[in-house]
Amino acid sequence: MAAELKAKKFDTALLLQNALDAAWITWRAGIPERIGYDRDARGLLLTKAIPVPRAGEIPAHEKFYYLELVKRAGWIDSLAGRFGNLLAVTNEQASRAEEKLQSFGAQSGAVRIAVGAGAGLRFRQMLAARAICACD
Repeated sequence: MAAELKAKKFDTALLLQNALDAAWITWRAGIPERIGYDRDARGLLLTKAIPVPRAGEIPAHEKFYYLELVKRAGWIDSLAGRFGNLLAVTNEQASRAEEKLQSFGAQSGAVRIAVGAGAGLRFRQMLAARAICACD
């Protein structure tokens, strides 16, 4: 995987996964900027090791954990009003994404929904069949 990432020549990796191997792979790939929470012994592999929020420092919902990472990385100023879509793309990026999706057989102009059915913790994992059923 590191070789595949290296070939893409990414400038930055924002590691939402807290696993050591995520930091290791991006380090091995030579990605110049590697941002993530400084936990699970991976701080030395990150170029920007962000301190983990203390209990009660942010709201309890998991989305605030990741929003706080983005905030501490300097990509947003505050969490105020950050309940909608956060992903902003240029028209050129949207066109390239649409072309890529169509190359895989997606219909032009169709509604797009992303589902993250996997997780590192077993109790949060969704079986593929259940994910398909939930999206159907």
